[in-house]
Amino acid sequence: MKSIYATLGASLLTVGAMGFSQAAQAGSGNCPAGVDLTDPTVASKYVQFGDAISYSLPILGLDVQSSPGQIGGCIIVTSGPGGVLTNNGGGTVMDNAYNNEQGGTQPYFQTGTTNSPDPGGANQFPGDTATTWDIDVQTLLAFLDGGDPVFYFNHNQVNSGAQGTTPSIDQDLFVWAQVSLYATGNTTTPVLTCTLQSVPGGAGPGSGLDFNFGVPGGTPGTCTTPLVGGGTVATSNFVRASGQVCIDNTTQNVVSCFNPDGTARSNVTVVNENLGANEVANAVLVPTLNQFLASHPDFAGTMSIDLRMGCLESAASDAYLAGTDQAFLANPNGNCPLGSVTNNGYEQVFLTSTAAPVVVPEPQTLALFALSLVALGWATRRSSRNR
Repeated sequence: MKSIYATLGASLLTVGAMGFSQAAQAGSGNCPAGVDLTDPTVASKYVQFGDAISYSLPILGLDVQSSPGQIGGCIIVTSGPGGVLTNNGGGTVMDNAYNNEQGGTQPYFQTGTTNSPDPGGANQFPGDTATTWDIDVQTLLAFLDGGDPVFYFNHNQVNSGAQGTTPSIDQDLFVWAQVSLYATGNTTTPVLTCTLQSVPGGAGPGSGLDFNFGVPGGTPGTCTTPLVGGGTVATSNFVRASGQVCIDNTTQNVVSCFNPDGTARSNVTVVNENLGANEVANAVLVPTLNQFLASHPDFAGTMSIDLRMGCLESAASDAYLAGTDQAFLANPNGNCPLGSVTNNGYEQVFLTSTAAPVVVPEPQTLALFALSLVALGWATRRSSRNR
């Protein structure tokens, strides 16, 4: 009998240990760690967009795969059909992923709109609102495991749309985001608001093709921009996420592939970023946000993300769309600049850590481990009595 109880206890303990092993693996095998950008030859190869800096992984020669089976252990902000739409803890300590399905029918995505509602509605957990993607900060810090958050972006536009000397502008789309931190009990006044946006006003009126770019190697802002909330974001503040970016062969800076008049820039090397849903195009860091999280390990509250992609067709127009510019920018999408709308299956945004992220075991794994401990303890007591 002693051997039976010992075998049973050992077997259950092994199964429980297997559950934890799988959970630990999810932090590495099922969620790629954030890229190491501390190498001086790499660290400066970014473009500044407001408070954020964006690295082109193809330019860095980095291949980060992001199929559903490879990112299931990450924290997914938005995906689409066939992608990962559920998070570990989704609905209890964080939102599940927003579905930004496009399929050519939705030229614009915004968290919490009629076309893209909150996956579980508001108030699923403290600080959860209906118009943002939200996560409990302590849950986020546990996932980061001492590392910094890295936002990965999949560029998944159609590869077509050449017009004259302008190649494949349909690969481009507009992106804007605000990441805010709120203390527990306060969902109106953020402690910190960080914005990913173009240089306000961009390069000025013109073709729109180098408009909405950022500053190569620029100094990121310190998260002091006003909270937009439910307000409208000027088209000129959206980032043009280009299907193709260029390296200036002289300065080695990452630059727009176009001159202000819409002609192709010379003396550059063209790099494709429109890599689809299964390979990451960009790694985005927000330095001030990272510094705050690192220096406030006990912060209790919520991180909220207001994410907008594409172009919202409406009667409103920005100044740079007026007059002669409108004639150049005229296209089937009305007020939207060329190459601004979403047009394919979906884009993908997910969070990882510069450390190997830690994934909290699923409830059934925890229950199985608890059962194994109980069984082992029971077997040990029975074994003692039989001696």
